[in-house]
Amino acid sequence: MGDERRRGSFRMSGQLIKRFFNRSTRTKEDYRVFGKDLSVAVSLTCLSDAVPLPSVFRRCLYFTHKYGLEEEGVYRRSAVSTHVVRLKTAFDEKGDVRLDSYFSCEDDEVESSAVHTSASLLKQYLRELPEGPFTDKHIDDFERVVKDNMVDSSLQVDAMRLLLADMPRCNYYVLGWLAHHFQALLQNASKNLMTKSGLYIVFAPGLRVSQDLFVFVVDHVEALFADVRLHDCKQRLSVRHKRHSKGRRSMDGHALRKSSRPSFDLTNNDNNKEEEEE
Repeated sequence: MGDERRRGSFRMSGQLIKRFFNRSTRTKEDYRVFGKDLSVAVSLTCLSDAVPLPSVFRRCLYFTHKYGLEEEGVYRRSAVSTHVVRLKTAFDEKGDVRLDSYFSCEDDEVESSAVHTSASLLKQYLRELPEGPFTDKHIDDFERVVKDNMVDSSLQVDAMRLLLADMPRCNYYVLGWLAHHFQALLQNASKNLMTKSGLYIVFAPGLRVSQDLFVFVVDHVEALFADVRLHDCKQRLSVRHKRHSKGRRSMDGHALRKSSRPSFDLTNNDNNKEEEEE
């Protein structure tokens, strides 16, 4: 009788240990978004305001936008590799990292190394995407639009907007955030020394587009992404989002119809109290 109880106790202990390690491993795996489809990354790490962007992309871009617009060679200079690895690991394990706290920013001041670490991780994330944000399905159509010699450039803009409206929301927002960020960098080119050609060289491996398409999007950012603005999110991943991430994948990757794309203006959300960057 005693032997049976002991064997039953051992079996129960083994099951509990197995459950613990399986749960621990699964939790860490759930947040590893590098190299995964964009829609999957959004479903796993989208922040609580539901803007369809992966946390690592959004946090790194916004941090670089906030502190690095005047940083000389902001995307050309390499960061310390160990710093980049450490930051990537933090995102892998936690799903979200508030970079102002991570880098101990005080009074809107930040060390140059923090900006380059954030910028380097953003470039790495884009390079490791399985497909470019313009998507394999649409990239040829985008390239065709910019190569057509239309008399009126507004016709090209209209054609481009139709293609953007047919894309998944997450791809649309990634492109919109990048385009607005590039525009702001170019407006501060006298200080950061980043030119259009320089930005293209840096981001071409991640975007996987021609220079003509890159320049066209940057030059027409307001017409193409009028409903997109860069803003912070004070809240982390929501509990509801983490528990139901699998059920959100199709929503985050859903392609909005041309006639029904809403304007996602989240800058006046009282709950999040977000800071908008024009």
